[in-house]
Formats: sequence, C-alpha cells, structure tokens
Amino acid sequence: NYYKILNNKKLIDYLEKNNINIQLVLHKNMKKFNINSIINSNNIKINHNEEVNIQDLINKTDLVITDFSSIFMDIAYRQRPIIYYQFDTDNYRNNQLKEGYFSYLDNGYGDVFDNSTDVIDKIKYYVNNNFKAEEQYLKRMNTFFERRDKENCKRILEEIEKL
Repeated sequence: NYYKILNNKKLIDYLEKNNINIQLVLHKNMKKFNINSIINSNNIKINHNEEVNIQDLINKTDLVITDFSSIFMDIAYRQRPIIYYQFDTDNYRNNQLKEGYFSYLDNGYGDVFDNSTDVIDKIKYYVNNNFKAEEQYLKRMNTFFERRDKENCKRILEEIEKL
C-alpha cells in the first residue's frame, strides 16, 4: 500500500517539480524489510524509527500521513495538516486494537482514506494550499488543546507536587 504511493509516477514528478521531500519513518518492527530498494526518487527517504530524532522531524514537518499511530496528537498540537491512510482498518481492528472512544472519522484532525489515489490527491491539495490545515480540523485541534505555550512541563510538575 505504501509502495503504491511512494512509487506513483505522478506523485514523484509532482514532488520533484515542487521540490518537496517525503520522509517515511518506519516502525521498528519493519527494520527487517529492505524497503529502501523500492524507492525510485531522490525526494523520498526512508528512515527507521531509531535512525531519526522524531521530535526534530515533528518540529520540521509540514504534513503528516499516518495510519493509527498516536503521532497525530503531536502534529495536531502544532496545528499541522494530517492525512490518515487506513488501508487495513478491518484487519487492524480485528487483530490489534479495537476501536475505543476516539473515532478518526468523527474526532480526527484530518481526512481518513483507504486508498492511495485519495492520499496522493490530498498531498497535492496541501502542497497547493501552503500546508494549511482545513478549518474544520483546526477547530477540532483548538478545541482539544486548551493551551499552546511552553508551560506544559511546569503545570505537570505543579500537579504532581500537589499529590
């Protein structure tokens, strides 16, 4: 499924024309696969989780594509656009994690897709719109995160000390 995106000729041409880079960060369990050999563009780089500083990437990124990873919360906190690519929802829900209180469709911070064509179209949409998250998702982000400042650690420590 990721191969369909990362080797899509139209997407590769679009990335190269617009000087856009994609960094795919793989889960540590994917290290056993030689995924670098499937990439046909210098604008796409594959990293294994332990090879990159995730916080640095989060701070530098303009857009995130994820499946069910909680990384989306860090991105939503920064009010950046998110695309959920959930091509295996039934398998994931039946074999890994049942759906809880959070619905990606109803509560998520970006569109949910199950096919590569829609994901590629949405990537282009965000590039063409300067990576601005859509208003409905910005509203959800702003409602969920009460504060955006540099005092979170201080508040947590104060609450711990109260205990």
